[in-house]
Amino acid sequence: MASSPVGILGSQLKALTDYGSIELAPGKQVANSLYLSQEAYWSTAYFAMGAAASNINTIAAGTFQNVFSGKIGDPTGTQGGNWRFSAADTNNSIGTQLPINQVFLATSAAISIGAVVSASAGTVGVPTRSLSPFEVDAVANSLYWTFLESGDRARNLGLACMYPSGTGVFTTGISAAQNLTAATTTIQTNAYAGESQNGGPQSGTCRLAVPIVLRPLRNYEQTLTFARAVTFCGAALGAQSDYANTYVSAQLKFYGFRFNVA
Repeated sequence: MASSPVGILGSQLKALTDYGSIELAPGKQVANSLYLSQEAYWSTAYFAMGAAASNINTIAAGTFQNVFSGKIGDPTGTQGGNWRFSAADTNNSIGTQLPINQVFLATSAAISIGAVVSASAGTVGVPTRSLSPFEVDAVANSLYWTFLESGDRARNLGLACMYPSGTGVFTTGISAAQNLTAATTTIQTNAYAGESQNGGPQSGTCRLAVPIVLRPLRNYEQTLTFARAVTFCGAALGAQSDYANTYVSAQLKFYGFRFNVA
């Protein structure tokens, strides 16, 4: 039997009982604010692989992108791509600030990792190949997330591997052997089919020990940064053609609740 709307709402409100005392705005806590909806909120950063001989198929240490800086319809160049944002990239329609009187309380987060190819500027990036499990692991253990609210200090929220993306489609269809070369620890792989992910089929998302509160008319910077260089390889070690026009994608997803604090 399908749940009634009242039953669904009741279960959502029950999930909020742990957060009742969190302040959403001056004089407004979760317990005395108007609940609007339960939502997911996502944005994707894109990291182009190096093409020069000195850094072929490599993302250098210190490379970063700010997520949630662009909205649907904007050029993805603000987050590393070369096309325009669609719902596949983000569901952010408001830019870097929430509308007046609205607050989003993020109670859990996830980061998914993949690869997309954009053949030329303006061509939408599509997941035409997949990263190997070794490559996903290398990215997840290098990429870290920082959160900065205007007027506050940055919070380092840890590595991508700490925020598994939950159940879904994972790298499958290995059609050739892969290995780590002893001399360079560079990842060598061949053709992989399917999507890439971060986590395992039984992974849940990560409940935030301290929820993130996105308040109205405040600026936020959410940055994904490579702590160390990661090199990707195809059928031949260092074969650029295997990764031509390829971007590593990292999608940050929030799950939580929206309130009106008027």
